[in-house]
Amino acid sequence: MVGIVFAGGMVAASIVVGNVLSGLAPKWLIVISLVGAGAPIAVFGFLPDYWWLLGASTLMGVFVAPINTGVSTLIQIVTPNRML
Repeated sequence: MVGIVFAGGMVAASIVVGNVLSGLAPKWLIVISLVGAGAPIAVFGFLPDYWWLLGASTLMGVFVAPINTGVSTLIQIVTPNRML
């Protein structure tokens, strides 16, 4: 169940990033997403029950998808075309 809500958060964030935040520089996507994904990880051990864990997993999924998008985009930008 935790994996399902994590994946659901990633899907939702991918739609938002692809349609709304596509003009944002990849470095800012990475920075904001790393900080955002770190917050749920920091509180995992203190969560009182399973439902809070699902919420934190969803929030973490929302912030992990832009990390993947930003890193892939940044690699394509900084790699010379002859190496692609």
